[in-house]
Amino acid sequence: MGAFLRRLEEAGEVREACGAIGLSARSAYKLRARNAAFARGWAAALARHEARERRALAAAFQLAADEAETTAPSGLSDERLRRALAHADDVLARRSRQAGGNFGRRDGEMGAFGVNEVGT
Repeated sequence: MGAFLRRLEEAGEVREACGAIGLSARSAYKLRARNAAFARGWAAALARHEARERRALAAAFQLAADEAETTAPSGLSDERLRRALAHADDVLARRSRQAGGNFGRRDGEMGAFGVNEVGT
């Protein structure tokens, strides 16, 4: 189950982690319910994923603040800012979907930060 936990930490989504190793989500949840060590590993993997996403969002907002102070309002000039904001859009959209909402971009739409894809 180490491969599942590693993928869960990377993706933060159970179905994606299950798909990566050929396990059904139902089986994963059953295993978590009956195996305390696996349940602890699951919680730890999600906590590490969440911490990494919080750091990425904080960095995106810091870059946005820095950019607002140094760039003319005509647009984004810093490629790092575009990438960070695109990532922030992705994170916010995924969290909204997980919570049953519909916030975030879809293919071809602008995200909350006005970035439609990384680098554009």
